[in-house]
Amino acid sequence: MKLATIIIFALAVIILPAEMIQIGEGNLTNQGLPFDPNSHYSYSQQLYLSSEIGGLGLISSLAFQYYAVSDVFYDRNKELQVWMGHHAEESFAEWVEQDQLTLCFDGILPISAFSGGIPGTGWMTVVLQTPFMYGGEGSLVIAVRENTPGRASNNDEFFCESTALPRGLTMLKVDPINPDELPAEGFHIRNSFPNLRLDITITRYTPYQPAPEHDAIDVSIETSFSFLSDAQSFDFWLGTHADSLEMVLSDISHTQFYLSEPLQMLCTYYWQVVAHHDGNVYPSPVWHFVTEGEQLGPPRNLQAIAENNVVHLQWEAPLYGTVVEYLIFRNDQELATTPDVSYLDEDVVTGATYVYWVRARNHLGQLSAPSASVSVHIPYVDPLLILHQGFEDLLAFSDAIPGWMIYDLDNSPTWTWADVDFPHVGEACGWMTFAPALTTPPLYSIPAHGGRQMLISPDALNPPDNNWLISPLIHLGTEPNVSFWARSATGDYGLERLKILVSEGSTDPQDFTAIHSLPWLDIPASWTRYQYDLSAWQGQTIRIAWQAVSLDALALFLDDIKVRSQGGWVAGDNTHNPAPILHLAPNPSKGNFWINMGKAPFELAIYDLRGRLLHRAKGITHFEGSSLKLASGVYLIRTRQNGRMHHGRMVIIK
Repeated sequence: MKLATIIIFALAVIILPAEMIQIGEGNLTNQGLPFDPNSHYSYSQQLYLSSEIGGLGLISSLAFQYYAVSDVFYDRNKELQVWMGHHAEESFAEWVEQDQLTLCFDGILPISAFSGGIPGTGWMTVVLQTPFMYGGEGSLVIAVRENTPGRASNNDEFFCESTALPRGLTMLKVDPINPDELPAEGFHIRNSFPNLRLDITITRYTPYQPAPEHDAIDVSIETSFSFLSDAQSFDFWLGTHADSLEMVLSDISHTQFYLSEPLQMLCTYYWQVVAHHDGNVYPSPVWHFVTEGEQLGPPRNLQAIAENNVVHLQWEAPLYGTVVEYLIFRNDQELATTPDVSYLDEDVVTGATYVYWVRARNHLGQLSAPSASVSVHIPYVDPLLILHQGFEDLLAFSDAIPGWMIYDLDNSPTWTWADVDFPHVGEACGWMTFAPALTTPPLYSIPAHGGRQMLISPDALNPPDNNWLISPLIHLGTEPNVSFWARSATGDYGLERLKILVSEGSTDPQDFTAIHSLPWLDIPASWTRYQYDLSAWQGQTIRIAWQAVSLDALALFLDDIKVRSQGGWVAGDNTHNPAPILHLAPNPSKGNFWINMGKAPFELAIYDLRGRLLHRAKGITHFEGSSLKLASGVYLIRTRQNGRMHHGRMVIIK
């Protein structure tokens, strides 16, 4: 690993206050530790391990947990002597000699030393007259002699913790005369020790309290390193493998520093500090942490359209982060991966419903949060369906619908929308495609009935409206009908008005006849389905018209027009819609496709489903599409040749 320069920050010298540590929380009684309140005289030694204390330090006071029932507990147990010392072992086999111990307290305890009062329960605190320096190696021995004449109650006790090995020695006497020496026999060995609290200013040489914390995640790549230790100097080791650390810095005296170069993203690092003090070495454990990865947002605006037993998925890249690929999920299972922002799911079953969502992945292998999910129902194939116009594969905010005719006979400017903007808003307009997700801001309160687009007829500033949508020529078989969905944008200005009419092939509005008895239909402000019988025209070739005749409202929406008939078809109309000469091949394509229109030059424009222009060319006689490197998806082709517009659709599958 490359050695990095270290930036060190000097820290102020901190004088640590004493801290209270507790050893033991047992409820064992009748041990005679640290003394027996019901004896005239008692002497004990109890042992506490270095691992329980946690380091060397100066002990200023100690406390034992008591339970006093009698009123005389204090008066007959207040005169104490306390010694402290070191012991090399972790258990007792015999007394520690008195000359190896230091007298730390010799006197009468005040009543305030008993935190819970007498009678009561709490901690008996002994403030040492001579604080004891515990060296941190070996066990701590505490010897207690109780010298007060008289006996308390059999029910007065101290609480102890049981142990596997002997940790307590005690000698009890009912004789008020104290012996001068410790007996070699006649004392009690206890596999216990009294619950203890120590006030100790601990000195720790082994480094502890690391930052970053051990096993931390999402650590900044510019993190500082720090730890605590009372040692004199330190070596800092760092690496990406626990068994091959490199010493990055040696013989430093400070406990916080930064690396001059950032760490790697999404990487596990191992580090260790080796402390040195008075010629001794105190290595810390090997700690580890994981650095943060790149911030990666979720994919946005996922849309799904079911068409011809294929689901077209399209979404937008995250607002932040670098994406390598996208993971597509369907019904809780990972379906596919793609580097593109679109995908065609051809493995679908009619009648089924699928829920999709997408996650992004970056070069570090991180996954983003999921996108919003979308649900798609794959409709059954309707053998009677001869026309379905859902306005999905058309340019957004356009009045060009191949094979259909649109008239704006009121020729009036239209109402604008409060706080919503979109192309051609306020302009004179008949009908045009409308994508609520592409307005500014998105108009999520009025979604399309199916898919992502619908048709809109904005209301005229000079009412009434007179906007016509006329279908292609339709040859009806038997039992024909037409259905569609419509809604008003709002009911606040009155409901929208709509007429449904039929002609026997003419596109002249004067030749259309209404197929409903009412002067017009009042359209509710929610999607409503309408269906009309066309049996009066079965066997004939007709056109169907939708005439918006609203009176100063806001906007009328139309979606999912369907014509059903046994044996019918949508016919060509060489008079009004010349047969297209636009040739797209192959279609679908893997990206290498050709566009031809004969020998005459033409203009070309290619759009995605959001209406964004991807390519434009003029005066060409053919076009080869591989140069565009289009991702999987549906693209709209518009050409102009000899003054006539032609429209097509190209499907790219990779």
